[in-house]
Amino acid sequence: MAEITSMMDETRKFPPPQGFVDQAYIKSREAYEAMWKESVENPEKFWGGVASELFWFKKWDQVNVEDFKNAKLQWFVGGKTNITYNCLDYQVEKGRGDKVAILFQGEPDDDVKKYTYKDLLRKSPGLPMS
Repeated sequence: MAEITSMMDETRKFPPPQGFVDQAYIKSREAYEAMWKESVENPEKFWGGVASELFWFKKWDQVNVEDFKNAKLQWFVGGKTNITYNCLDYQVEKGRGDKVAILFQGEPDDDVKKYTYKDLLRKSPGLPMS
């Protein structure tokens, strides 16, 4: 059986449009690498900062507890949150209610449905979203 071999050595880079960069959470490769370095060198500070962007009913006592002897790793010890609350209710509370939360793109191309955070919050559980 013959193997397929590529002789191409691709070195081009295709930077994203500036508008995309401007609205991005991480704006550059250098920013990403700095965040990664902090996450490795100071995980308590880094992950505590990331988690502080969420809503907590009770803030954690410790970011993490490592007990490798007993094969345990715990995160946000003593904290209480609800990730679904963070995904929906908290977004409305933070003023993002009119932003699109779910974008459905069907076929044909004009089959598009947009649901804002407020739309989703108003819908009763179990009801179709048509």
